[in-house]
Amino acid sequence: MWKEKNYASDILYPAISEKIVELNEKTIFDKSKQILSVGRFFSTGHSKNQHIIADLFKQCVDAGSLNGWELVLVGSSNDDKYVQFVTKSLSGYNAKILTNISLDELKSYYRSASIYIHAAGYGQDINKEPENFEHFGMTVVEAAMNGCLPVVYNQAGPKEIVEKLGIGNLYDTIEQAVEFFIERNGEFDRREKRNLAAEEIRSKAKSLFYTSSSPRRREAILSVFGLDKIDVMSNMAT
Repeated sequence: MWKEKNYASDILYPAISEKIVELNEKTIFDKSKQILSVGRFFSTGHSKNQHIIADLFKQCVDAGSLNGWELVLVGSSNDDKYVQFVTKSLSGYNAKILTNISLDELKSYYRSASIYIHAAGYGQDINKEPENFEHFGMTVVEAAMNGCLPVVYNQAGPKEIVEKLGIGNLYDTIEQAVEFFIERNGEFDRREKRNLAAEEIRSKAKSLFYTSSSPRRREAILSVFGLDKIDVMSNMAT
């Protein structure tokens, strides 16, 4: 499309709401043995596949892994029957399904969780139905900015996010994801290790992605038009 011309370019990723991210760098993490997933509950199309995540968690527990860990699935309910299905499938396991919670509650789960799991697009053909995959993955970045280790399906936006971070895990099959959790089962058993990992993940995520009022994001947008802060203020005055 650009033919022989050379254009300088950069990718400006969607900005993350500061209502979700802890901006105070001095805040100390206290990460628990908790696995989190955030997304609307519905079973068709662009489903977040909470039932897949539930099966993954159960396989890990049944294999003797993730002792003392809790799975937390958070999201608004667009399909109550699907919520009931997922809830029933996790009966007897250390898991909770929370729908329509407040923003403050959501932020508290981002803050306490050590691992973030994402499965949108799993089991579908990205060439035939690309609309059913996660185009970017806002919640993956929100989680990383809150110090959660991302474990995501190896396609589309979440894959790009993890590759850009250089931290996290990609899986193609549920078996691979289960194997990952089993292999690293003891790695996050100690609170000190969880908290140190969280600091590293948060620092890396904040260096690569923007919040809504980030000066770096503003500068990147203005530079496209050859503007700077002084130009903008001058134009506003006139």
